[in-house]
Formats: sequence, structure tokens, C-alpha cells
Amino acid sequence: MGGGRHGAQFTEFFIADSNEECLRAARSRLEARGANVRTFLGEAEAVVDQVIASLSRSGLHFALLGPFRLGDLPFSVIERLAGVKRTDLLIHVSAMDLKRDLHSYLRTDGPKHLDRFAPQWKQSVDTSQRSELIRVAIFEHWKRLLKQLGTSANECVEAVENSKSAELYWLVFVARHKLAHKLWSEIANVTPQRRLFG
Repeated sequence: MGGGRHGAQFTEFFIADSNEECLRAARSRLEARGANVRTFLGEAEAVVDQVIASLSRSGLHFALLGPFRLGDLPFSVIERLAGVKRTDLLIHVSAMDLKRDLHSYLRTDGPKHLDRFAPQWKQSVDTSQRSELIRVAIFEHWKRLLKQLGTSANECVEAVENSKSAELYWLVFVARHKLAHKLWSEIANVTPQRRLFG
């Protein structure tokens, strides 16, 4: 999108969703504000390569990933996007999902959402400890996986709460370049990470 009253804007928006109605609504809202929009219908894992193939190789890219549940964002999607040059990520990590459904994820016959979100988490997490410590350990394991990609999660993690002060999700900024981390640290409305699992 060209420059306007708010200064330089994104040249193009790529939006993807598995819900066609939500995808149309998001497109309409963006276009109403003058955005140049391309849409991709499908699960993140199914369309990520289509999105990447459509990106400018010389551009600067910013990806906002907002899954409802942890399992809706397989780590493979992050891995693919992190491999694109000059790409920063802002990821919604579902705090509510990790807290509310942890007990079912820990069962051997439970949903495999954590396996998709943070592969091999069971090898590095002691599931005999308190739930709060298990959640911390899973999150730390996920951050180590990001480092293995040559990128890292910023220490300024913002907790987003509902009207009853219950945590819905954490905003996690992920980037390779130190300048990107510096800029995020300066603008983030920071919630100290030690409070995330209180």
C-alpha cells in the first residue's frame, strides 16, 4: 500500500484463513482502508508455500500468525517463514489453550496439539512437576526451537488479557536482526516474562 496520511505503508497484504467467510471479511476491511490484498484459503500448513512463492525476493516482510489453538500453528509453518530473507514474525501464542487444556495434552491418548506446536517437547519437559512449571518448560523449549532456525524470540513478551484479566495469548516477536529486536523492545507494551505464568 502506498504512502498516505499515516506515512509509508505495506505494499501488499497476504492473508490466509481456513474459514472463507472470515477471509472475505478481513479482505473487505483491509481494502476499505486502501490496502492491496491477496488471499489464500486454507490451513496455514497447506498454504504457507503458496504465500512464500508470492513474496517479493527483495522485499521486507512482516508475518502476523494468529492461531486460535496451539496446534493450529505447526512449527513447520514458522520454520518455512523464518527461512525467507528479511522476514520478522509476530506470533500469538495461545496462553489460554496452554493453561486450559494442558491436562489433556499431557495424556498419552490426548490431542497432539503440543507435538505440532513444539516438536519433541516431551524430550525436554519434566511432566511430573507443577502445571505452571510445565507451561514454562514448554514455552522455553519452543523458544529453543526458534533459535535453531537462526532466529530468536524477543524477551519483551506482551500478555493480552480479556476483561476479566485472564490471559488469552502472548505476543511474541521473532526476528534474526538485532535492530529489529531493538525496535520491538522500544515499542512493546511490555509485560515482564516472569509474570506470564503466574
